[in-house]
Amino acid sequence: MHGISDEMVADAPTFDQVLPDLLRATAGRTLLAYNEEYDREVVRGDCRRLELAPGHLGRSANWDCVMEARTTWEGLREWPALNGGHRALGDALAALNVLRQLASAPPWVLPKETEKVSA
Repeated sequence: MHGISDEMVADAPTFDQVLPDLLRATAGRTLLAYNEEYDREVVRGDCRRLELAPGHLGRSANWDCVMEARTTWEGLREWPALNGGHRALGDALAALNVLRQLASAPPWVLPKETEKVSA
């Protein structure tokens, strides 16, 4: 799916090495993920497997789902694909693009100057 080989990650730090930095970097922040439930469960699963405490990363109240917000904002009935290529940078940039779209007015909202007031 993502095209990452064992050779590509052979020298990468392990999850137990990264977790302390991740906890520090995300402390006191809301984590945004395109598929929050999946990403949070991956973190929790890795922590269980390694017998580590996930801290605030294990609590759903500290996460928010960009995919759910997008689905609601666009009035969709199904989860839309992110289309970031299943690579970290591509997915992060695609999620950022979705967040930018969510921060703008929906396309069905008319600018104030074009609204007509009925008399």
